[in-house]
Amino acid sequence: MKLLVKFNLIFIAVVALGIAISGWIARDLLQANAREEVLNNARLLMESAQAVRGYTSG
Repeated sequence: MKLLVKFNLIFIAVVALGIAISGWIARDLLQANAREEVLNNARLLMESAQAVRGYTSG
């Protein structure tokens, strides 16, 4: 194999590895953000339900 072909193969492998690592990190960050957003929405919904319950039963 020529040196240029070897260089291109190594370069493609390094770029693919970098993209895979970036995707993995981004997925983890997005999952954590989505989980936090769902918990905040659930907390807000529970507070609203408790406020309605307190208003209607008291």
